[in-house]
Amino acid sequence: MLTNVFKDKKNERLGLLLAAVFFGLIAAVQLCRAAAGMSIVLGSFSVPIWLSVVVGLAMLVMSYWMGVILHRHRPLL
Repeated sequence: MLTNVFKDKKNERLGLLLAAVFFGLIAAVQLCRAAAGMSIVLGSFSVPIWLSVVVGLAMLVMSYWMGVILHRHRPLL
């Protein structure tokens, strides 16, 4: 029964949409953290601001890429 779930194109597209939104949210949080200059310390390690910029931009590109794929293969539902 679970094998049939992944053969359905609607489920594939819904998963792609959820991933695009998730990556977009992560990008927004990372870029806002960088813009605000908030420090994050994990144990004795301080996460540099430039790392949040790199991760935020990478997530933004991935979210955009998934959105382009979704836009090319309409309709969603």
